[in-house]
Amino acid sequence: MLSLRSLLFLVAGVLAIAVGAIAVPRQEAHGSPLTGFAAVRPGEGDTCALMAGGSVKCWGQSYSSVPVNFPTSAPVVSLAASDTAFCAVETTTGVECWAYGAAAVTPFGWGSGIASVSPGTLHQCVVTTGGAVQCRGDNLYGQLGNGTTTYSATPVGVSGLGSGMASVSTGFGRHTCALTAAGGVKCWGGNSVGQLGAPTGNCDGFTSCSSTPVNVTGLSSGVAAVSIGRQFSCALTTGGAVKCWGLGYGPNPVTISGLSSSIAQISAGVVNLCARTTGGAAKCLGENQFGQVGDGTTTARSSAVNVGGLSSGVAGISSGVYHACAALTSGGGKCWGFNQSGQLGNGTTSGFQPNPVPMDVVVATQKPTFTPTPCPPGGCPTNTPTATPPPLSVLDFSIGIDTNGDTVNDCGTRTGEALKCAIAPGSMFQLRLFLNSLPLDLPQYFGLDVSLELAGVTATGFVEHDWPDCSFGLGPVFFSNEMHFGCGIGVNSPASSYVGLLARAAFTCSASGSLTLVHGGPDPTHLVAGNLSAHSEIPGLDETLVINCVNPTPTPTPQPVGGLATDATGGDDASMWWLLLVGAGVAIGTVVAARSVAQRV
Repeated sequence: MLSLRSLLFLVAGVLAIAVGAIAVPRQEAHGSPLTGFAAVRPGEGDTCALMAGGSVKCWGQSYSSVPVNFPTSAPVVSLAASDTAFCAVETTTGVECWAYGAAAVTPFGWGSGIASVSPGTLHQCVVTTGGAVQCRGDNLYGQLGNGTTTYSATPVGVSGLGSGMASVSTGFGRHTCALTAAGGVKCWGGNSVGQLGAPTGNCDGFTSCSSTPVNVTGLSSGVAAVSIGRQFSCALTTGGAVKCWGLGYGPNPVTISGLSSSIAQISAGVVNLCARTTGGAAKCLGENQFGQVGDGTTTARSSAVNVGGLSSGVAGISSGVYHACAALTSGGGKCWGFNQSGQLGNGTTSGFQPNPVPMDVVVATQKPTFTPTPCPPGGCPTNTPTATPPPLSVLDFSIGIDTNGDTVNDCGTRTGEALKCAIAPGSMFQLRLFLNSLPLDLPQYFGLDVSLELAGVTATGFVEHDWPDCSFGLGPVFFSNEMHFGCGIGVNSPASSYVGLLARAAFTCSASGSLTLVHGGPDPTHLVAGNLSAHSEIPGLDETLVINCVNPTPTPTPQPVGGLATDATGGDDASMWWLLLVGAGVAIGTVVAARSVAQRV
């Protein structure tokens, strides 16, 4: 027979389960829905929008968790985004772009006569009003399309595309695709996983790529739009079907499940694809660790699924790095996915917490409140002060680990930072690579490589090349229980412009897991000039930075003096009944409140 104490705990447990089943946590917007959106363009940590009338508003890491006005030289006709920059075609000043954190636009080598612009990670392309495609920037894999692999700070014409072109897409990687006025698709640049849609040679001696456009297999006509991600490409046919090729699809275009008909628009992100149907609904697929698919889950989707709450009324849709946004026919805007820096525009930040349901982009009616990520049992690790970076005379980089999404290192390799930190199993953390200083005698190209020894740790997301001039390759590469992640930098700017956060890798701890830094230093295979050998290692760095995936030992709560008696007869029954009544009242109140919130949502 159950004792009174056991019965009370059983009843309280049932009430707790009922509350947990109903009161699902939901991040609330702080402000009133903003209207007047013509297009919303998500990047990585920032998002910008073209407003009715040609003005621009931006929000996120470089601005605020709610939209703020961004100054442009003239009214904007069209706006585009990548993971490193935003570019706009303006009415009188041609193309102007701004990198993350910039306070003003920068002319990008194109004046008047530009029909559209597409910024990539490290290169940008336009279509002129005469139908020609021109590109500028990084060209390591021939992504400028001019028959060379030479960087160009000024625009160059793409071979064979001097007229008759309708649009161009540079995506988030090192290849480019364009749509002809006749409905054909041509691609050029890197082709390591078939993202060009046709077999190619080795334009740089060792990597599959093409420095001139090639025709995509089976898509010589009948295409209405093209959009490319990091290592994949997609096309929307005139019949309303979506075909993709490259990473995850193979070298030949295949029709995407769930997007075989009635599609009006597509937008490829780094690892996602979103589409708008002819009926104004939103659909997405791809990686989903931060809820960027928008279906209310964090389950990766290989087939397109409906975005929650957007079954109609979508005027335009756009995918970024780990979040996506939609402009509505009502003039409003909604975003979903990663929100560590306020890039959803709803007046909050949410650390590593996923946001799998679209939320309104708002105008603040009160000071935004920021929701911290819950800490593991035992409390958050104590953040340590960050040392002052050394002068720009040596190669100095460091590794940091952020365990709670506040963008501050909880342990790291810089002076004054702890070399060990812990996080509860099942929790997510970020490993961050910083470049603190560079020598003045830089080579033309060099790389930084970090090796990590993994045990019970899963790489759950990858946010590459945070700095505009950092050109990450294929992301993390696994060798047995090691993962390598690093950054290859082409030096085309003053050394000081490269200093900052280079790359981030997201991990999830499993039970009794750990991550240990094994090695850090320049990648010797990329050192082609300059003398960096004296600074190629950080003394004492090997096997010192450790994060343990363990639950901290809980501290027993002392029994208060004069508290409940715990004799062999079952204790103070009256006190226990009083606690039960209080607990039941709290639980019922929570249920009612949760239902009320659910009805309002």
